[in-house]
This record gives sequence, structure tokens and C-alpha cells, in this order.
Amino acid sequence: MSRISDTVGVPGAVLPVIHIADVEQVVEEARLALHTGAHGVFLIHHGGDSLLTIEAADAVFASFSADCRAQPFIGVNLLGKTPVEAFQCLHYERSYPVCGVWCDEASDGLVKHAGSSGVWASLYFASVAFKGQPQPADLARAAWIEIAQGADVLTTSGPATGKPCDPAKVRALREAVGPWYGVGVASGVRASNAAELVRAGADALLVA
Repeated sequence: MSRISDTVGVPGAVLPVIHIADVEQVVEEARLALHTGAHGVFLIHHGGDSLLTIEAADAVFASFSADCRAQPFIGVNLLGKTPVEAFQCLHYERSYPVCGVWCDEASDGLVKHAGSSGVWASLYFASVAFKGQPQPADLARAAWIEIAQGADVLTTSGPATGKPCDPAKVRALREAVGPWYGVGVASGVRASNAAELVRAGADALLVA
């Protein structure tokens, strides 16, 4: 299984993306998502408030701990921060409940390595051929550059927000990186195309 499948325990993880308004809303929506079958959640604040995002992640963790439930996969996207800055921010804030870090931008240097520990042990969801970015001429090369910087899950998307991702792009990523590295799809995932994306090789679906 890939790194994401090995972590979450299923070959095709559904990870709802919760847009943060306040902490109470996030906890309520995370509990709803996880109680109805999601395999984890990602949290994102479109105003770029990293501290609020981390506070919300800690609150979701605490909510499930209070119920004595198994801890869910909790991921964050710290908008406005580079991958290196995102991991550093989580380290400074000691946000250990975070299991995954998703960044819209490509890596800006070595993010983590095989022996990384602490928050750097969180799965790094690196964007490849993502919406709003220049599209690489060589998708496989772009993916392996991200892997060399520490990526665990190569995350791609459709051409724009809400636009479906071409399964051929997912298939090309999967063929390029093999079975060990994860392939995720964010934006444009819906009930009508989710199964096709999983068949093409996606093992993480980030759905709004």
C-alpha cells in the first residue's frame, strides 16, 4: 500500500476539507464527517490564519480524545505559507495531533527526509500540476522533484476550482511514482467521478 493508504488503512481515503469559520464549527463538522464514514479531515482557513487552523486541529483531536475514540487523521493546509514554513509553524506551536500537511505551492527546498520526526513525521501532501500553478511539461519529473524534497503524497487537481481532474493525469502520476508514494486529488471530486479517480490510481480524495 502507499504511504497514505498505510496510514489511513484504506486504499481510497475520503478526506473532507473543512473551511474554517470558527473552532466550534470545525469540531461539529469534523465529528459529522468522521461519524458518517470519512477517513479523516483537512482543515483550511481562507484568510490564512495559521494559528486558528492549528487551534481547530487541536480542538478536533481533544474532542475525540474526550470520547475515548480512536484518533482520526487530521490534516491542515496553512494557506500563505511555503511547505518549509508550514512544518516550522506546526513545530513552533507543538501541534502534534496534525497527521498531514497539504501545501498548494511546490516545495521551496528540502522539507523533510526519511528519518524526520516530530511534526515532520506528518505526511506531506505536495502539489504537482495543481490548479493555479504553471503546468509541468514533464509530470513524472515534477513528481520526483517533490519526492526528493520529502513528499509523501503527490496531490493534483482539475484545471480550476470545482473542475474535475482528468483521470489520465492521475494515472500518469501513479505510473511515474509506483505504489509506495500516495497520489491525491483535490478540487473537482464528486460522487460521479470519485470511483474513476480511485481506479486511475488516486488513494486520497480531498473533497470540499
